[in-house]
Amino acid sequence: MIAVELARMGSNVVVHYHRAETEDQAEKTAAMCEEYGVSTALASGDLGDKATVMQMFDVATNTFGQLDAFIHNAGALVKGPIAGLSDEDYLRMQRVNVDATFYGFREASRRIEDGGRIIGIASSVTGGPPPQYAAYTGGKAFMNGLVLSMAKELGSRGITVNSINPGPRDSPFFHSQETPESVNYISQLAPMGRLGTVEEIMPAVRMLLSPEGMWMNGETLYINNGYLQA
Repeated sequence: MIAVELARMGSNVVVHYHRAETEDQAEKTAAMCEEYGVSTALASGDLGDKATVMQMFDVATNTFGQLDAFIHNAGALVKGPIAGLSDEDYLRMQRVNVDATFYGFREASRRIEDGGRIIGIASSVTGGPPPQYAAYTGGKAFMNGLVLSMAKELGSRGITVNSINPGPRDSPFFHSQETPESVNYISQLAPMGRLGTVEEIMPAVRMLLSPEGMWMNGETLYINNGYLQA
């Protein structure tokens, strides 16, 4: 988990969760972070709501005094042909993949310290969109566009802005929209013939957060074992 990786690197962490039903998971994540001797705080609510985003950043700055890194990992996916998606499907994805991204990146640009890091988790579908992922692809492409422009806007302050675009990962988020047959097919599109794992994007996270990553700016990093070349 990215939050735990931040803690392992010595950062205090604000863990966000969306619904009361997932508060226990957030608390577990915070406890894992605290095993590395850092402090944590929790923030909750719908990130598609500007007030929620503002409150989350308030928690960070009021608790820890400053903001040095912001990692945006929220996403919503409803798989299906564009002709069959309902207005509700579209609005759900728009609220998380676009609205929450805009509010989060905007507030990070206002509050982050000079030399800070802004990282978004997008998706490899932005480089090779499969059928039935059109609306999701469009939402994640929005993030990649923000990264390109914001890197230029904030670069004079030593702030880097990048996105990591993972391929299909063995996670509840991915499996929620797939069948065993589609999982098997998608797995074979990577040269190694399997899904990726959350842990396998951690080297990219570490690099972008580290001093050695300061020259990586405005990049969209595709971490997918060659999935796009299949």
